[in-house]
Amino acid sequence: MSFHKKSLNCVLWVLLDFDNSLMGTERITIPLLINRFNELYKDKISFLLTNECFEAQFKGKTRESLCNHLSNYFKIRVDYDVLYHEREQNITKSFQEHFVEMALHVIETLTVVRQKCGVALVTNSPLQRVFSAMRWADNRRGGELAKIFETSFFESGTSPKPLPNVYLLAMNQLRVLPENCVAVEDSVSGATASICAGIKTFGYTGFCYNRSCSEEQLKAAGVAQCFDDWRQFLNLI
Repeated sequence: MSFHKKSLNCVLWVLLDFDNSLMGTERITIPLLINRFNELYKDKISFLLTNECFEAQFKGKTRESLCNHLSNYFKIRVDYDVLYHEREQNITKSFQEHFVEMALHVIETLTVVRQKCGVALVTNSPLQRVFSAMRWADNRRGGELAKIFETSFFESGTSPKPLPNVYLLAMNQLRVLPENCVAVEDSVSGATASICAGIKTFGYTGFCYNRSCSEEQLKAAGVAQCFDDWRQFLNLI
């Protein structure tokens, strides 16, 4: 699914991941998923799933792909429909109760970027979740963040990252070539998608539990450089 604007005469398009790149949604959504998994399968597994294990083994994976990886890792059958039952409703409720942290300096940085570049959001998350996170941003600036993208929102739907499909879709809709784009991703899965689409990719580590480990993994996946403060991004591009 996508909402997009007409192609702009700009030198560069900046294609941005959302979860844990712009807002710290995964600090809320991942524990919810871990808790549900442990409640459902605690009698079938020899040890409980933890945040550290999820970060190391499953970061960036989602929906059916995540369930397949969980099944293989724990040697059980993880049912997608059961694990994800009413997930979006529960996430929205948690966003409202706890609010969602926004990356520091991201609005100021992207406001500068947008003066010379096109800016689009390219995400695995349903857009409903994206807009909900912005609605419940802890700094109450979600509306400002949303306006930066105008109508350039792209979600992966049934072809999630690490497949490059959502990036290919975005470039097709925006009528831009890979060499005229850069991407920002926080996970190996996301970086794999953008790099496979031919896009120079940077890694954001500001929300990672273990920044040095995440940086090492992202660089091994092929990102050009990592940063943990959005003010650094201007120098990278």
